[in-house]
Amino acid sequence: MAINEIISSGAAPVGPMRKPGTNGGKKGEEIKDRADVSSAAKSLLESDKQRNLEKIQLRVESGFYNQPDVLAKIAEEVLKDLRNLPLE
Repeated sequence: MAINEIISSGAAPVGPMRKPGTNGGKKGEEIKDRADVSSAAKSLLESDKQRNLEKIQLRVESGFYNQPDVLAKIAEEVLKDLRNLPLE
């Protein structure tokens, strides 16, 4: 497949390559990476968070977290987090 076929298929053409962290040779200027998240993506993230919270609420109400093996796992993870805290 030729590169022209890829570009004509709707892919954005790529400009000249340059070293990461440079601005095409302009002195004193550094390129900063940037990412924009669409409102649709933000909305999906919020709906995922809401679904996860609902699942947790159902588990709490059903007593899932009161099972001995689940309690042991929770305690293990809490201890792991506490061991990683910086000493004051």
